[in-house]
Amino acid sequence: MKLDDIIQATSTPELLRAFKSNKEYFYFDISVFNVGVNIWVKCTNNYKEPNQNTWNGYDFIIDNDFYINELIENELNKRRTKID
Repeated sequence: MKLDDIIQATSTPELLRAFKSNKEYFYFDISVFNVGVNIWVKCTNNYKEPNQNTWNGYDFIIDNDFYINELIENELNKRRTKID
């Protein structure tokens, strides 16, 4: 999965919370099922790599920077125009 795909699959409330956050990092907690995916965004100031023994291959941590904020803002704008 690419970052764009993950942003698109993330729920609007999670994206809004992340977009408004002033924390340094976003930890994407991704659970994949045979019928879909759930994505939670944890906003944190502590950088912590996923535990390699329990890592599911999808979770990751990323800096809260201009690029990720632009991706989130663009996705939120797309969703807003679909509703209007």
